[in-house]
Amino acid sequence: MTAVHFNPKTDLAPLPFDDRICQRALQMKASGLKWQPHVGCFVWDPEHYIKQDSPFPNRIYFVLSIPRFIEIFGDIEKMIEKLIWLPTWHQARLLCQELGKPVDTVAKLWQGNDNLSPGDELLVIYQVIMDALSGHDSDLSTTPQSELDKLSIAALTQRMGNISALPEELTDKILGVYHQFFGAYLNILRQKEHKPLDWFPQSISIDPELADGMRHFYSDYQHITRKFFKLNQMLDRLREDHNDNRSKLFQDRIEEIFELFAE
Repeated sequence: MTAVHFNPKTDLAPLPFDDRICQRALQMKASGLKWQPHVGCFVWDPEHYIKQDSPFPNRIYFVLSIPRFIEIFGDIEKMIEKLIWLPTWHQARLLCQELGKPVDTVAKLWQGNDNLSPGDELLVIYQVIMDALSGHDSDLSTTPQSELDKLSIAALTQRMGNISALPEELTDKILGVYHQFFGAYLNILRQKEHKPLDWFPQSISIDPELADGMRHFYSDYQHITRKFFKLNQMLDRLREDHNDNRSKLFQDRIEEIFELFAE
């Protein structure tokens, strides 16, 4: 029987599959979040321990059979060590309750944050869990920038210079692609250099050979890597007309980039 994979263009995701969620879940684990594997959990396999392909993006798996996972890992303890639990929205809310975070604390997520996407909602709930584990109170008025966010903004600014002339919606979409690419690139770099999962370099330059491997059709990251490089080519052309951001050519190039995101 041929496996049917999740289609991000047509299927409704049970939880966000992007790198932000995975990295925040890794931070929760590092902060002391305990997990007892059970049926109904989503997990991330950052070390490629599971050889079987996942139907979901970014090496995310769904625990349907505990005996099957024990067959792969040998025992529950190894499964807990190697996998990163990705609590769903409902599981994250239950964790908040278990950690003593009252309902009104979580309700603050939506006060003054009407534009939070579903993925952002889950990210901030993860932050509530992390702060509860570390004994700190969360500032829920804004979502803190991760290191990947800062890296993405710095990379875009370095390429374009002043980005204030770009439409805000376009900037957000560009940074989303940058965020995904750099998250994937760092995963590969950590494996290549035998770094821990929470390692983050002080500065980063893209190794052409490493990035080229990410474009290979066997790579889990081929689509986001190809989009990243195509986007940068379009941004370079846009930068040529950056001084006249009201020209028709400038606006046409912006429309071309929006079309890239619609693909």
